[in-house]
Amino acid sequence: MAQFNGPGPVSNGLVYILDNDNQRSYAGPPIQNLAQVIVPVSTSGPSIEYVTGSTSVMIPNLGQTNSAFVNGYNSNPSSYCCMQQFYFNNNNSNVPCSGSTTYTYAIVYKNTSGYTHPNYMYRYEFTSGGSYVTEAGVFDSAKQISLGDGWFWAWNTFTTQATTAQIVLRSFYYQYNVSDIFYMARVMVTPGDYTQLNPRFWPALGTTRTSTQVFNDPLGASALTATNLTYASNGTIGFNGTTSRITSPSIPALDFAGSQQYTVMAWIYPLLGGGTWHGIVSKGESQQYAFTVNSPGAYIHYETNQGGVGALNSAGGSITQNAWQYVGIRFDGTNKTIWKNGEIIATQTAAVNSTSNTEQLRIGEGNANELFNGNITQVAIYNRALSDNEVMQNFNATRGRYGI
Repeated sequence: MAQFNGPGPVSNGLVYILDNDNQRSYAGPPIQNLAQVIVPVSTSGPSIEYVTGSTSVMIPNLGQTNSAFVNGYNSNPSSYCCMQQFYFNNNNSNVPCSGSTTYTYAIVYKNTSGYTHPNYMYRYEFTSGGSYVTEAGVFDSAKQISLGDGWFWAWNTFTTQATTAQIVLRSFYYQYNVSDIFYMARVMVTPGDYTQLNPRFWPALGTTRTSTQVFNDPLGASALTATNLTYASNGTIGFNGTTSRITSPSIPALDFAGSQQYTVMAWIYPLLGGGTWHGIVSKGESQQYAFTVNSPGAYIHYETNQGGVGALNSAGGSITQNAWQYVGIRFDGTNKTIWKNGEIIATQTAAVNSTSNTEQLRIGEGNANELFNGNITQVAIYNRALSDNEVMQNFNATRGRYGI
């Protein structure tokens, strides 16, 4: 979650934003959720009675949601030693998976007694023909964190056998002679290690999030296409410097031609290896406006397609490698300015004469193949020149998220 110091970020004039801590802007990585449903299983018999249902719950840090539950008591372990609580596949049936593959298994749960067991997160593996391969529970009470009010987010990984082609996902319960209510609010089973992916960013049950569904401008300007990014548990996204980028269609609200004032800001974590230029934000191949990091010189380069006016560069070494910093560019009708951590680090008098274009907005890319190596988050674009105090306000409002 974002941490704020004082007033929040400036919103006046904000026409575009990509914020990896905002669920309206960042949905989560492009992954598949093999868990399709959360169905509680009722059981009754001698000395055992479990009733099931669904209820609306408030989970701290996640908000209001529906949760399935199982409520009951078992005093007859000889007859019901391993009661199935929930199943997570449609009709309790097999779903396709891949052999020799690492999967993340994660749940958001609560039980009133505090009891835990490895089989809360259980899976069976089968061949493509349906032959049994193996089974095991993967819940580990050491791999969970409290969300508050008795709710926990738990995670682990497992690796399928080479012959495995199908999987069944369930949850079992082994406590006896104790009345208990067990809630299961969210489940995710996905290829890869996403053990630290916050439940806010899990795909919905039975869905696959595509690269065009990862980001969306919450102001309604555009959907974005993410290409070859990496995704960290804190919501930051990684660019590899060779193939990673985020692109959008043409956005008229970002067409700052002529003497139109504007401000573009972003948090970056540069890894200054590879190519000479690392694009942060640019408007089109003709670079109506763009700013990049120069790798050998470790400085910010601010360029426009204006006639007869040179690019603006900050001093060599003004950008720090392997560290978070808040950078931006601004045109106020008279001057071009480069910012770092709320302070001006370069300025130039310039009567901007940019020409209009209908090209893409590109994040993580400047000119063609000037690709960023590192992390970029919280890109914000304004259709006016922010004041010095407003730029500092933005920096102070978000710096706590990056340990600054």
